[in-house]
Amino acid sequence: MQTAHDPYLITVKRSMNEQKIKNRKQKFQLEVKSKPSKNFLYRDIKINYYLHLPKSIQKLLFIGYFILFPYIIGITFIFFALAYASIETYNNLQMDSFMLPWLIGYECLAFTLLLFIIKSAFCFKKY
Repeated sequence: MQTAHDPYLITVKRSMNEQKIKNRKQKFQLEVKSKPSKNFLYRDIKINYYLHLPKSIQKLLFIGYFILFPYIIGITFIFFALAYASIETYNNLQMDSFMLPWLIGYECLAFTLLLFIIKSAFCFKKY
């Protein structure tokens, strides 16, 4: 009996997958609504609340972002803040290492994240 091209079977599988997705979304919304925190410092923060990526891709992207974003921001900061947007001055600084721009970018990202946390603390509403 060939079931590979059965349109009824394919429709049933598709509707079951759609039902699983709906159940997952409802479960996620219930988790968010069922745990209202009374204090900003005691609430749970999960990356999945902000980024909707498949779990198989998340870890790979986070590793890439952890290395790539601070480095790019560090190079940009050095170029504009220290070299005053001059390529000649940037070349004269002789920033050939990887760690120094990465550390500067990491600190810039940490400062931005702290500002974001402070802003969200001021905008936090108790339920």
